[in-house]
Amino acid sequence: MIAGLPAELLRQRPDIRRAERVLAAKTADVGIATAELYPVFSLSGTFALEAQQIKDVGNWNSRTWGFGPAMRWNLFDGNRIRSGIKVQEAQTEQALLNYKQTVLRALEEVESVMVAYKEEQQRFKTLERSVAAAQKSVELVQTLYENGLTDFQNVLDMQRVLTAEQDKLAESEGQVVKNLVGLYKSLGGGWSAKAPKSQNSDQ
Repeated sequence: MIAGLPAELLRQRPDIRRAERVLAAKTADVGIATAELYPVFSLSGTFALEAQQIKDVGNWNSRTWGFGPAMRWNLFDGNRIRSGIKVQEAQTEQALLNYKQTVLRALEEVESVMVAYKEEQQRFKTLERSVAAAQKSVELVQTLYENGLTDFQNVLDMQRVLTAEQDKLAESEGQVVKNLVGLYKSLGGGWSAKAPKSQNSDQ
């Protein structure tokens, strides 16, 4: 299990829920097939009113009843039943294998998306620092230009650098959101998280 990832989150995936249901059904089928090896006991009874004449139908003395135990046992079908049990056990083993493979694929998918999300978050924070540094550079070169210490071309160059960094930051922010949606989908939904907020969005 991925560190810090609750198992219940992963179990919300439709493929895992489906594999669980199939495994549970196959396991139950083994129990049903095994139960056929043993006798089944039951208790049944009857109650009726019998009368030779219509006038005696309502007479309580015309009542008749009976009850007794009954037993059903497939005593001579043992080989057939055991063969059926083996078939059910084989299907259960296949269902268990499919369940394990489904969980492993889910873990791999979730881990891949989580890594991409984390790496893009780190890239986003780095770009935020780059944008902040570029903004300071633009302010500095503008001050130098206003004091006649540099030409306007340097101002334009720094503004282009700032614009490029801001574009990268916006692209990264979009990718973080996209990765977050992918992570949400890979976990089957059912939880919420916040995407990082750009410094520029407050301005």
